[in-house]
Amino acid sequence: MLNNLTSTHPYPSPGIQTVEQQLGPIVFHAGTRCHGDQIVTSGGRVLAVVAMENNLAVAKVKALLGASSIQYEGKFFRKDIADKVLKR
Repeated sequence: MLNNLTSTHPYPSPGIQTVEQQLGPIVFHAGTRCHGDQIVTSGGRVLAVVAMENNLAVAKVKALLGASSIQYEGKFFRKDIADKVLKR
């Protein structure tokens, strides 16, 4: 399960460590950079939140929860990833 979060401007991205430490998903960085002691977005598809479970529905819930927990201005992520497979 993977969710892409997007932003078009540089903004601080609080919540990444909390997601990984407390919720379990892994957060992969693409469009981020360090600015002092903060992680900030640098535009485009900036993060991928991945949850791995034996059950796809559970993985989807965990990935969506992780993606929802990371906050920054202009954030967008798809909520329909895996829906086609889950409807089978």
